[in-house]
Amino acid sequence: MKRTLKEVVYISELLDINFQDIYAVHDLLAYYYPDRMEALQPNKSHHHVYPYYGVVFSTRNSAFNPDKCGQTDVALYPQFFVLDISCPKVVLEHELGHLAWANHDIDTLSYQTEGYLFDLAAWLPVGLHSKIKQYAYGYHCGGKGTVMSYADEFHPSTPALLSLSMA
Repeated sequence: MKRTLKEVVYISELLDINFQDIYAVHDLLAYYYPDRMEALQPNKSHHHVYPYYGVVFSTRNSAFNPDKCGQTDVALYPQFFVLDISCPKVVLEHELGHLAWANHDIDTLSYQTEGYLFDLAAWLPVGLHSKIKQYAYGYHCGGKGTVMSYADEFHPSTPALLSLSMA
């Protein structure tokens, strides 16, 4: 996998916003930058090319809960993420994992759904069910987790993903 950083844009219109509502942030981007947002739509001639984009808030202006400092909504915004700049590096990879249709580990999903059997299909419109990958969940093994798990320590292969050059 190769990841390329195309550009970083400073958005003064979001500077004084003190919330972590992904929907409001996306709506403001669409309002202030409609041409840029249109240019970020998937390339129809290259179905495998999905330009991901996001808003990274500085800690000074962010109200992110430290336990939840990144967010996506793949059903509504399949290319978009928000996160706090003070998040650990693994959070960006975790959110990009969601955008690639990966999900949390089963133990975390069970906790998040208060013990009910988690069924991603129940949360998504029928038209998106074909994107669900039954194998794409985080895992815990030997006391460590993969990037999609909620773990205190990650397997050695996970940080290698984070060290990929973004040119």
